[in-house]
Amino acid sequence: MARSTPLRRRLLLFYGYRGLVYFYLWLPVGAAYFTDYRGLSLAQYALIGTVGWLAMALAEVPTGAMADALGRRRSLALGAFLHGLGMLGQGLTGDFAWLVAFGVLRTLGFSFISGTDHAWLYDSLKADGEESRYTREAGRAAAVMHAAQGAASIAGAPLAVYHLAAPLVATAAVSFVAALLALRLPELPRVVPAAEGPA
Repeated sequence: MARSTPLRRRLLLFYGYRGLVYFYLWLPVGAAYFTDYRGLSLAQYALIGTVGWLAMALAEVPTGAMADALGRRRSLALGAFLHGLGMLGQGLTGDFAWLVAFGVLRTLGFSFISGTDHAWLYDSLKADGEESRYTREAGRAAAVMHAAQGAASIAGAPLAVYHLAAPLVATAAVSFVAALLALRLPELPRVVPAAEGPA
């Protein structure tokens, strides 16, 4: 439980997870991959994103309930795994229907992560009586996310020189590593009242 893993180590694991799960190597070449390499129109490319984000919005409540049943750690791991699976599928198929389906799977993965990550962070701080640090640590988590996205944008372009699908497959691999890292996070007691912190 929380006491068996020092707070500093828990936070480092959490920030490592955040950095990996948001390491979007595919973003700088996404449009080129879907339109030039897979031959989609811009409307089809936009539709993949629209359907995926709509699915994510609709799944927020049910995946939140599933996260409560699974536990925060497993929910974070499942979210990263589904994101990686969707990303891998999009990197390996050229069929439009499958590209849409894998896009939905990828964004559903983030439904398991959204909110759960901050709830885990609050629980982790609360377990050590450090909940007053939540705003500061959440800010650091956001900084890690933005730094990861920036670094991935730089690293993704050289991968695309090798093959346009390479950044998508590499992003999937990084997400799978994030899922394994999430399983190293301790499952913490849920002591957060709704009015005190994130649900």
